[in-house]
Amino acid sequence: MGFAPSADAAEIRGVLRSMSADQRQAELARAFEDGNREIIDAVGSFDQLMHGCNPEIVTALVDEDQRTVAPAEYASVQSHKKYGCYLDNAGPSLMAFTTRALAGPGGYEKARQTTAAVLKSYGIGFDD
Repeated sequence: MGFAPSADAAEIRGVLRSMSADQRQAELARAFEDGNREIIDAVGSFDQLMHGCNPEIVTALVDEDQRTVAPAEYASVQSHKKYGCYLDNAGPSLMAFTTRALAGPGGYEKARQTTAAVLKSYGIGFDD
């Protein structure tokens, strides 16, 4: 799902930088519509400072390109992002609860059981 910039990628980015914002956006949209891999790879693999294109537009177009070119890999990445978000959101609460729960007698086992239940609610376990 990565990009493979050609030997002309730096020149392509330079040409894009020399255009007005509207021209850049139109050229980028045309490249994605036509499936021009040389332009897509030149822009998709570098930061905005290198090509001058609007990062939100590039992100949306690259996302669509990846969804089209490699749908199975794209779905896998999105799935990992979803579970990562769940863990990011649950982490602070689990840590605070665990710290409080460990304070009492038998605290570790109670905390482990509760943590396992929370993880299970997200469809994952300690071994995942």
